[in-house]
Amino acid sequence: MSSVATGIGGESSVAAPIDSPSMEPNAAVLAFDFGSPVASAAVARRGRTLAAESVPRATDEADLLRLAEAVLARARVDRKALAGVVALCGPGSFTGLRIACATGYAIHLALGTPATAVSTLEALALAAPSGCRRPLAVVDALRGEWFWQLFERPPGGAARGLAPPARGDPRREAPPECDLVVGFGATELCRAAALATPHLEPPPLADAVAEAASLGRWEWDSRRLTEPLYLRLPAIGGRARGT
Repeated sequence: MSSVATGIGGESSVAAPIDSPSMEPNAAVLAFDFGSPVASAAVARRGRTLAAESVPRATDEADLLRLAEAVLARARVDRKALAGVVALCGPGSFTGLRIACATGYAIHLALGTPATAVSTLEALALAAPSGCRRPLAVVDALRGEWFWQLFERPPGGAARGLAPPARGDPRREAPPECDLVVGFGATELCRAAALATPHLEPPPLADAVAEAASLGRWEWDSRRLTEPLYLRLPAIGGRARGT
């Protein structure tokens, strides 16, 4: 299995943020995911989801701004009152990740809202059931390949990456030992790799991320929004790294 991680990956700890890390007790957080097969947005406060919406990304109804506006309206939260914005930064759809990170950064610049980005693989680990101790987060990279990262979740603790994200072909490489495979398309991965490990097709990811962020899971660092997590070299030249 070849590790080719770039950008955000591995441990979730980061350098000191440039945004304000403080949060008002009743402040709400907006999170969204536009790089996964299911696009989603959610607003949470004190670890509880106030509103959430999702839609298959490969449809005409998939519009990130519409999703964000809809959950803010349902949660009765004014965008100017947000304590923070979190975008999932990949791996995932190249275009979807660009849209998510650019939207998060635009909100940060326009309203001065603290913002950050979170790996989609870490978000998948968050979506695993609480009893799961070693979730393997997977993202379909197409072309017969998958991105994956193994996490450890101690009782009452946060998910911690045990190794950097990796990319490989499950028909030739066995994923690391785990007690659950979680990801959109996890069923197909387990079938292709003949894995007997339990697997989970996750719920929309924005809910779990918004809840974790509203409890202070990550420090606010808007610089992360400028570095989407791509794990595949481009097909034609250049320095960009896309899925």
